[in-house]
Amino acid sequence: MHLGVALLLGLVASAPSSVRVQVRGGGDTSRVRAALIERLLEEGYVLAPERGAAGLELTVVVTKDLVTFDAIGQRPIHQEVPRDDSALSLLEVHQAAVLSLEQAGALPGVSLPRTVCLSDLRGSSSASLLAQLRQRLLSEGFGLVGAGRPRDVEVCLSAKGAAIVAAASATSCARLPPTLELSPENTEDAGQFEARLAQAVVVLARGVSAEPARGQPNLSLSPNPGPPPPSELSFALHAGALTRGAIDPSVALSARYLWPLGLGASALALISPSGASGEGQVVESSFLLGPTLRRAFGEDFSASLSALGGVLWHHFAINGAASGDRAEWSLLGNVALSYRLGAGLELELGLYAGLGGRAREHRVNGALVWERQAWMASLMLDFRYAWPI
Repeated sequence: MHLGVALLLGLVASAPSSVRVQVRGGGDTSRVRAALIERLLEEGYVLAPERGAAGLELTVVVTKDLVTFDAIGQRPIHQEVPRDDSALSLLEVHQAAVLSLEQAGALPGVSLPRTVCLSDLRGSSSASLLAQLRQRLLSEGFGLVGAGRPRDVEVCLSAKGAAIVAAASATSCARLPPTLELSPENTEDAGQFEARLAQAVVVLARGVSAEPARGQPNLSLSPNPGPPPPSELSFALHAGALTRGAIDPSVALSARYLWPLGLGASALALISPSGASGEGQVVESSFLLGPTLRRAFGEDFSASLSALGGVLWHHFAINGAASGDRAEWSLLGNVALSYRLGAGLELELGLYAGLGGRAREHRVNGALVWERQAWMASLMLDFRYAWPI
């Protein structure tokens, strides 16, 4: 019984609280408001829209020498913090705001609004643009959440020259092609362009179908489930080391095509040069093709498995002995882990292991100058870029 009550209290305490923020006073209150919203999003709060219910109300009054906080939830809390233009003072203001909200305590039973997360994929959007977008979404009835938090809509922004491109999704929009692209017009200043973009983002967010309530199953039988996620074509450049009993450098180029469910095909061209104890040069090249299965873990991490088969081309040029080429079959398995660096760009670590035909050796005047086993393994790091198609 006590354990059940403790778990229930823990769930209630960990649930996100919605807070409506109002900033008044003289001077540049917009900068104070933008910085405060950024901090509250980092703390896990849901920023409530300008109209409707909220679990907490925070009113901030900024004067020349003082910042006052009035937080209203289960109880009213009043705090005052001296103000100047130093970074330390700004940190104290943020801490006082968070402390006031914690002491006030959110009202129970307040439903969360439909929430939006703004993701700046390449860190290219200006602070004033993000503040304008957040303010417009709040005024249009949306709530705001920080990165990595449960949300109903994610809007991804990135720069394309002077233009801003955006995509929106009920899950993750990081890999979706942009559905919005706006450029400043010659007659516009920065503020006018940001206002026009904010309106377009609101329309984009409204166009995303509403998801079931948080934690509730979707029991509807909709005849139109929406378009499937796009297929993906990617290319990668690899570099690392390969061993067949001795360690040699290796470089590779690969291509991969994935269907929406993560099943696809991969092609790999791998080259590994090696010396022959100063008596010549040996180059082995593998050309492989096979099926691939990829699965995502969260928004940034993914793993893939591949089974590749093809040809290993063995080229040798030994001083004072024969030179030529030999072809063998090759079978490799691949396990790769990927981390998303930005829109379409991934850093990937891959392990390849299998068989490369048969064991080979080269001799000069009976002396062994080069030898490799039939098994082979390679560890390579690569950069991969993908296009949705």
